[in-house]
Amino acid sequence: MVELGLEIHQIIELLENGTEVSKRKKGIIEKWCQRGSNIYIVAIEDYEDYWLIRHVGKIRATKDKLKIMRGET
Repeated sequence: MVELGLEIHQIIELLENGTEVSKRKKGIIEKWCQRGSNIYIVAIEDYEDYWLIRHVGKIRATKDKLKIMRGET
């Protein structure tokens, strides 16, 4: 998260506005959000009392990845 230059309020924004691309196991939520020429990926795990950030990543927004985000596989 820090390496990508993201702060916690930006992670919350990504989770609120992101797209759920695929189903994960119960209790894990993964959202993708496009910003410019990049797609940010945030995965969190719900522990009822709190959410644990499992993964924050960034990939290049290619045509194929954007199709996946729109559900056009």
